[in-house]
Amino acid sequence: METNINTNKEPHEFSTFDGMSSPLENGKEEIKGNKTLNLKLIIIISVITLSIILLIVLILVLVFDGCGSGYYLPEDDNSICQKCSIDNCDKCSGTKDSNICSSYLSKFIPIYEDDILKRCSPCAEGCSGCDQEKHECLSCKGGYKFRDGKCILSYSFMAKYYVDSSSKNVNLIDYDLKNKIKEVIISNEIQTQINTYYKLSSGKYTVYILLDMNTTYDRMFSLCSDMTEISFSPLFNNIEISSMNYMFAQCSSLTSIDFTNFRVKNVKSLDGMFSSCSSLKNINISKIDISKVTSMNGMFYQCKKLEKIEFPNIKTKELKNMGEMFISCESLKSLDLSNFDTKQVTSFIFHFMAAKALLH
Repeated sequence: METNINTNKEPHEFSTFDGMSSPLENGKEEIKGNKTLNLKLIIIISVITLSIILLIVLILVLVFDGCGSGYYLPEDDNSICQKCSIDNCDKCSGTKDSNICSSYLSKFIPIYEDDILKRCSPCAEGCSGCDQEKHECLSCKGGYKFRDGKCILSYSFMAKYYVDSSSKNVNLIDYDLKNKIKEVIISNEIQTQINTYYKLSSGKYTVYILLDMNTTYDRMFSLCSDMTEISFSPLFNNIEISSMNYMFAQCSSLTSIDFTNFRVKNVKSLDGMFSSCSSLKNINISKIDISKVTSMNGMFYQCKKLEKIEFPNIKTKELKNMGEMFISCESLKSLDLSNFDTKQVTSFIFHFMAAKALLH
């Protein structure tokens, strides 16, 4: 019996009914449909986002004229913001060549001459805000007190302190001066209990202290190791003071001293004034009259980071003791002692010892 095998049989083909697609074609059409839908969604979302942005821009233009404080869009050329012609003006309006100020920055007041606004001047000294119509202070800066519409200076010095531990007693001034303190303000809070030190938690503090200046300057801030900056007001001065020995001794964190308002005429001794101020890099004592000084022994002792000292342009004809004056000032790079008359100086002991940068 023979069996015939047809080796020429055509491969099996999928058959379809009339009007129907194959599964493969259906899948392709579905993917194509999804892509079209996603594209439409992207276009719609983009149009909505752009519309919102344009709306925000329009609101800003309508409310702020599209310009920041002190600028305006001229009525005759609104393509570019122009600066108000009056300094410290907040908002103004007008043409390119002429504009009128309608409101002023909060810390400035308008000044008129013959009913014409000429300028905006700062509020009076000490004001943190002022009434622009009455020209009176509304509030005061730290260290000032409000009285009869004015801010009155009420501090002798301002100092900043940095506490890096969780809580500690911080020396603000020498303990022996407690009875000379009239008022202490720490971070804008008036202290009800007067003291020379306060327990403070970690952080930065700005302190204002009002003193009875009929006192000594000796050791005034010695051992105030948390003090980082200090400046003096015109109320600090006692021109009759004769000694400032160890005034800032061991203020190891002190980086800045502002002597702008510092005035003395009869000081004779500056021994150890800045000794162990190991963080100070620059000292400017050009405002201090040292013409009558007889001793500067150890004045800058162990100021290890000190690079520059600015002395006053005054002859030191009375100077006799300069012993250990710059000892261990290892960062001091240059020194101008041209106004130092050393004819009477009897002590130069260890004058520049370990002042490595200066000696090399």
